Amino acid sequence: MAVITHDSTASGSRAIGVFKDLVSRPSGAIGLFLVIFHIVLALVSPFIAPFDYKLQNSALMLSQPDAVHWLGADHLGRDVFSRTLMGGREALLVTGVATPLAVIWGGFVGILFGLVGGRLDEVLMRVVDAFLSLPWILKMLVL
Repeated sequence: MAVITHDSTASGSRAIGVFKDLVSRPSGAIGLFLVIFHIVLALVSPFIAPFDYKLQNSALMLSQPDAVHWLGADHLGRDVFSRTLMGGREALLVTGVATPLAVIWGGFVGILFGLVGGRLDEVLMRVVDAFLSLPWILKMLVL
C-alpha cells in the first residue's frame, strides 16, 4: 500500500511564486506600488490633510493653486487637495464594502438559479452572455 503525503505549504509557496512573478515584471511592480501607495495614502489622509475638507471659506472661492493651497479651492472655498485626500479614503471604504457584497450577492443568485434551473436560469444566462460579449472598454464607459 502506498503512503500519500500532503504538503500543506504547497499553496503558500504557490502564492509566493505568484507574488514573485508579479513583482519581477516592471508593470506588475509599478501597479503593486501604486495600489499600496493609494491604500497607505487613504489610511493616513486625516493626519496629512493640511485643511479641513469640509471647511468653507468665501475668501478662497475658485482660487488658483498656490504655495498654501496646492490644488486651489473649489466654488465654495474648500481646499481641493484636502478633499482629494479624503475622497481617496471614501473610495477605499466603498470598494471594501461593495466588493464583498457583490461577490456574496452574485454567488447567491448564481447558485440559486443554477440549482432551480428553468426559464429564469436561461434568461439570466442570456443576460450574462450578452454582457460578456461586449468589449471591456464599452462596459467601462457604460458603468
